[in-house]
Amino acid sequence: MRKRNTVLSGNGMSAVLIVAVVVLVGGCKSQELTSHWPTEPVAIDGSPDDWSDLPTTYFETQGVVLGLSNDSTNLRILFRFRDIMWAQAIHRTGLTLWLDVEGKKNKIRGIRYKGGPTLAQMQEAGVSLPGGMGSRMGTEQQERLQQQESNLVEELIWFDEKEGTERLLPVDGSLGPAVAYGIPKGVFTYEIQIPLQAVEGGCGLGASVGQTIGIGTMWGEMGKRPDRGDMPGGMGGGPPPGGVGGGRPGGMGGGLPGGGGMGGPGMQRLGKQEIWMKTQLASRPEPKE
Repeated sequence: MRKRNTVLSGNGMSAVLIVAVVVLVGGCKSQELTSHWPTEPVAIDGSPDDWSDLPTTYFETQGVVLGLSNDSTNLRILFRFRDIMWAQAIHRTGLTLWLDVEGKKNKIRGIRYKGGPTLAQMQEAGVSLPGGMGSRMGTEQQERLQQQESNLVEELIWFDEKEGTERLLPVDGSLGPAVAYGIPKGVFTYEIQIPLQAVEGGCGLGASVGQTIGIGTMWGEMGKRPDRGDMPGGMGGGPPPGGVGGGRPGGMGGGLPGGGGMGGPGMQRLGKQEIWMKTQLASRPEPKE
């Protein structure tokens, strides 16, 4: 089966279509993507600005943009979308990255990040909440939601299911992996950095430049939802209206296609999502034009 995916230049000014082979295994898709060697340092700060010269791929079915880059030290993953319900899901149940150094789709080792922007941060960033939620919430509802969110602790877990181990890591990269998020121009943006080799006392991928690896991304499970009484104006279900969808964050790296392609979740996007990528780690810097 073949599927068209859009490969976007980081500056969002041009887009070309490539036809890539998509392999269906167990109901999830595996896509060959290219990991690019950055010409400038990439900071893990929740901003796509450092990806302005790095191509990214838009997955239309899921409505997400993914980018891969590496140098001799780290693998970096850019993950972007506009779906507010997914941001809430990642905050509650996490974004999982499966890491297979054999280049396959083994769900054995990886990291899981739980965290992200609060509803208050979304409002500050100008994100339109579903169903006019921000304007319809009373003081008591806002306080209850804030209390529920305060119970959600940001965490990054490195796990190995073969060994039956889990390790809680700081998100700042002091023990290897690092994660940061932001909402530039209303687009939920997550950056993940994973060392190719483990730092002393920390965790790493165990791979070398030029090696082919498999990366699986899984997200979208809501877990325990807030009480419906706290969710006015349709927040308890259904696609959000315009304002969360459509449009391009102009001039930003890892841009999203315009023209309404990034609307509300819709029925096809509700629930668990999974994308598998196969990539060969870049082995040298790309020449400047």
